[in-house]
Amino acid sequence: MNQHGGRLRGFCLVIYTVFFPPGNCRSPP
Repeated sequence: MNQHGGRLRGFCLVIYTVFFPPGNCRSPP
């Protein structure tokens, strides 16, 4: 389990929620 994964997930959610419409945040390839 990656600690950064959880943090990145939350950050991505916030960033995409503010800059992009919801449901657009997806884990990087």
